[in-house]
Amino acid sequence: MYDEKALEVFGTVTQALSAGDIDRLETLAATINGFPLGGDPCFQDSWFMHAIGAGCSARVIDWMMDQGCDPAFVSETMSWPIQTACWAEPFNPDVAQALLDRGAGIDQADELGYTALHIAALGGRSDVVTWLLAQGANPWAVQTDDWGRDPYPLDLVNRDAHPEIADALAAAMDARD
Repeated sequence: MYDEKALEVFGTVTQALSAGDIDRLETLAATINGFPLGGDPCFQDSWFMHAIGAGCSARVIDWMMDQGCDPAFVSETMSWPIQTACWAEPFNPDVAQALLDRGAGIDQADELGYTALHIAALGGRSDVVTWLLAQGANPWAVQTDDWGRDPYPLDLVNRDAHPEIADALAAAMDARD
């Protein structure tokens, strides 16, 4: 169980992040130890990854990067900020672009070799796949799965449920062939 103080801090910061209240975030950064560079006291994930995953605005994400949050760091859960941004629902391309503009690699892979494009393809996120391809994501990126195979993003698509994703990835692979 979380203590009351940790829950209060988490709630206060989350509310300010969600509201996009930069003035309040500035005050919280000055009064809460470990904010925004550290981890939240409840879920032990970084405040930065929490903000990205919670769908905060690009303005908030830019502010956090101005404070020193690294768009290319790997979290405790072995995810990259760009992957988290591409998994967020709804997808906010402004946040993903802010991360790319500040140094996140579009083809950064996690410990299993999954890039944001792999994750979007696997998750059936056609909006994200389309955006990532338009930004130059590599459709030929491979990841090594638990069985020693190296699937491409196209190999991870449920083609019956998402033929548009399969078509977009196949076309991108043909264009880069």
